[in-house]
Amino acid sequence: MITVLAMVVMLILAAVQVKFVSDAVYPIAENVADLQTLSQRSPILMALALGVFAPICEELIIRGNFFSYALAERFDQPRYQLVTVIVNGVLFGLLRGGFSWVQLSYYTVMGLVLAATYILSGRDIRVNSVVHVTANLGLMLMA
Repeated sequence: MITVLAMVVMLILAAVQVKFVSDAVYPIAENVADLQTLSQRSPILMALALGVFAPICEELIIRGNFFSYALAERFDQPRYQLVTVIVNGVLFGLLRGGFSWVQLSYYTVMGLVLAATYILSGRDIRVNSVVHVTANLGLMLMA
């Protein structure tokens, strides 16, 4: 149930992002424009790289490493977990969104959803990987 709910939320976030980009509410980042060009040249390779492998690597690094350090057994209190989810979400937003407030907000919310999913799934990185892959592939299909 957690996985399905997280996937729905992430796909809604992806749809919102596509809407902002298509309406030119905020400028497309240079790296996103480069990725769009590469996707047109080799769509299957880019779908595998950006839709599957990249989110799995991000989950292993961002959620796997961060949470294994931050949520050691001695820090299992709910308040500490909440703070950890918020810090992880903000870090994800900063790493992905840069300094555009719209993109920073979008990626922070995305990071919060992924961090909460990780906690609620009993720290199962596979659940996060599936949710993140679904979001990335959904975003690619909507764009």
